[in-house]
This record gives sequence, structure tokens and C-alpha cells, in this order.
Amino acid sequence: MCGNTEHPIGCMWLGPTHQAPDYAEINRQTNELVEAARRALQKEQQMVRGKFTLQSVAKVSWSPTAQVFKFGAVHDTVTEENSRFAKYTPSGQLEMTVDNPPAQEFFELGKNYYLDFSKAE
Repeated sequence: MCGNTEHPIGCMWLGPTHQAPDYAEINRQTNELVEAARRALQKEQQMVRGKFTLQSVAKVSWSPTAQVFKFGAVHDTVTEENSRFAKYTPSGQLEMTVDNPPAQEFFELGKNYYLDFSKAE
């Protein structure tokens, strides 16, 4: 255990011990460090996240392989997470044409996806 409890991301004992390792405590400390690192990165790399449902997939006339994917903002309140997204982004649409078979296979009609926006440099 650390003596400095004000350290911004916590600390973990990594030295030798004469006791059996407390794996639950190690896991808890690891999770705290990971969460602190995630928060620090998020502050550094500001982003906005939306949650969208794939509502339709259509072929295009000008390409034998391209498909148009249409997404709509999640607006249901079935889960607590969906309720939060519905409150802050109650409406939104994304339409993109994809001509990349592995990318096309990634998407499933009716499934939800996160859409992350960050500034491009």
C-alpha cells in the first residue's frame, strides 16, 4: 500500500513480499491505474462520443461493391447508458458510403455503434 494517497494516479507495491499475493487487491489497484490513465488521456485528447444504430444498408448504382450505411442516434431508454445518450444527443444521422469489404462486414444491421469525434490536426 502507498503512503502518498494524494498521488494523482495512485501507486502499487511491486517489490518482494513474504505473504501470498492478494490478487483481488492487485486487480483493484490495476483497475484504478487504468481508469486514471483513461481519464488523463481523455482530458488530453478531447472528444465527443455519440451512440448510433445502423438502420439501413443499401447498394449503389455506380459501384458493384460499395454500400451506403445509414445510422441514427440512439434515442431509446431501454438501458441507463442509452438514456444518457438519448438525453444529450436525442437526434442525429450519419450516412457513409463504404467500398471496403472488411469494413462492410464489421457492421450489422440493427446494432449500436459508438461514434467518436476528435479534432483532426
